Amino acid sequence: MSKVFKSFIITLILLALVVIVPACRPKPVQVAPSATNTAPSVPPNIPLTVTTATAQPVTTQPDFVSPTTDTVGVETLPNDIEELNRVAQSAAISRTPFSNSTNPRSPPTRSRR
Repeated sequence: MSKVFKSFIITLILLALVVIVPACRPKPVQVAPSATNTAPSVPPNIPLTVTTATAQPVTTQPDFVSPTTDTVGVETLPNDIEELNRVAQSAAISRTPFSNSTNPRSPPTRSRR
């Protein structure tokens, strides 16, 4: 027999020992369950103790949100449509793409080239 054939056979035997032997472990012996007493047992007679606890008085907790007494002011708007547009643009109520507002919340205007 050649050396390669012998090494192949030894490798197969070792592989079989490594793979098959741990898989064929003997089953553990099962212990038969012992008989248990299923008769109902009577609980011991414990005398009841009565405790008289004093009731805690109910107190109302102050609300963490305090009502404000500030009143909301009503702003009168002008009747003239041009003046109303100026007030709306200065207060940033209406934004148009054509307005040159200095309001930082207004969108930037694009210039044409």
